[in-house]
Amino acid sequence: MHKDRAASDADSLKDDGLVSLTPNGTHILCTGSDLRVPASVLCSAARFAEQEGLSLHIFCVESHPLLRLCPETATVYTTLAAQREALSRQLREGQNRAVNVFLEMSAEKEFTQPLGTLRPSADAALLKNAVAHSRLSVVFERRCKIVRSELPQILALAPIHITAVGDSENLRAALPDTARITATAFDVPQKDSIHAYYCNRDTEKWGKVVLFQPFSPCQGHLFKSP
Repeated sequence: MHKDRAASDADSLKDDGLVSLTPNGTHILCTGSDLRVPASVLCSAARFAEQEGLSLHIFCVESHPLLRLCPETATVYTTLAAQREALSRQLREGQNRAVNVFLEMSAEKEFTQPLGTLRPSADAALLKNAVAHSRLSVVFERRCKIVRSELPQILALAPIHITAVGDSENLRAALPDTARITATAFDVPQKDSIHAYYCNRDTEKWGKVVLFQPFSPCQGHLFKSP
């Protein structure tokens, strides 16, 4: 997540700060309707996997729009059978050498665990264990309410929340109860920069970040504005 490059008179971050996340045992939950946010985090996860010599795995439905961003080195699983087999294999090997990206897994009802369920399904338990034992996991859902109601087993495992600006419901769910947001120009979605909030639920630290434009070697800037 790179420093802000907005104009000096813009109401946003003006310093040269850099938000750095150490992914050893820390997993990330992304929410919001701005797909540039999970795209940026996916690029960061891919870069981390390459630097650390880790395997990158993408789990989603075949038609997911972020699939075109996946690097050639990533292994993509788009069917329920393939996802089950891959997650089970990771747990069997137990080497903690995987970076996993889960894109809207609530679409596969077998992996969901509705709130209040006394006996979760085997697939829901498999997803929970896979997230817990990954070197890094990125979980993306457009609505935080879906995570709370359908994937509650993920909330405690992903203390880092990154939420696109403009999604007030997701912001309230992602930030600490004591957080008070004063709306500014930063909170208006921008075409030329990706604005988001981050929150560490463990430390209750939170703030604003400007994410980098995702870049695909084959297609150039995936979300480049006109």
